[in-house]
Amino acid sequence: MQQQEYPDIEFLLINDHSTDASEAIARTFASADRRFVLLQNPGKGLVAANAHGLSMAGGQLITRMDADDIMPPQKMQALAQPLLQAGPGHISTGYVRFFPDEHIGPGTKFYQEWLNARCDANDHWDWIWRECVIPSPCWMAWKSDLLAVNAFNTPVYPDDYELTFRFFHAGLKVLPVREVLHHWRQHAARMSRKHGGFSAEAFAELKWQWFKRRFDVQESPVFLLGQAHKARYIANMLNPTNIPGIRAKDWDRSGRLYADLPVKVDPNSIMVSTLSSIDDYSLVYAQLDRLGWTMHKDILRWC
Repeated sequence: MQQQEYPDIEFLLINDHSTDASEAIARTFASADRRFVLLQNPGKGLVAANAHGLSMAGGQLITRMDADDIMPPQKMQALAQPLLQAGPGHISTGYVRFFPDEHIGPGTKFYQEWLNARCDANDHWDWIWRECVIPSPCWMAWKSDLLAVNAFNTPVYPDDYELTFRFFHAGLKVLPVREVLHHWRQHAARMSRKHGGFSAEAFAELKWQWFKRRFDVQESPVFLLGQAHKARYIANMLNPTNIPGIRAKDWDRSGRLYADLPVKVDPNSIMVSTLSSIDDYSLVYAQLDRLGWTMHKDILRWC
């Protein structure tokens, strides 16, 4: 952090009731470098710490990171430059790399490649329903925009995904920087691996709450395309609201198309797909296209 090339930076170190040597280490940095400011979290937890940091920040551009990650020297400069050119109403982000290798499994590697591919294609909002498309430690936004979307004002988890939905709902445009700007440490004790707010059910519930904010679920037909536990979980959320829908037949991996895929008759209808992004369902989506459905517009990929 101390080696950042950007000329004018304020580092707010939020002590969230630590019981180890973290506060002493932070105090040492604050004593030696005027850019570092030690603050105590008046609340408790990650969201409260971020909220306090935002309220105390003196700069116009804001970013955040976890204490055990690593930022390349050019990170602040690279994220700030497109924002300063474009003005408010934008968020910048860049490539991430997970480390160390011994803690990177197939799922983490897939997520890294998928996140970086979003920067390549600049299609973040097309994929908002699948997973958090803005990496939590690798974004920068105008403070005015963060305040406008009420960032960090509710302790909802997964917190990074919840904030990303706020960016999306507010219509912020993403400015991708196509270089590695954050080294994201993985370890068994990470909050995302231990906290119940990062469970599959928590992700599904968050998507459902934002889905209801984006679409009139009482008026628009909602069709469910999928199988296995994720589809069943979403079906249980859909049923209590009396939303019309279908359960697609199981995919047999042999290339057979679903027999009961619906023609898009109602222009307001939405299809929620829980078909895996890892497996190839191109034949299914090709058939839906012929039936009048448009990927990422009418078809929202939740997996």
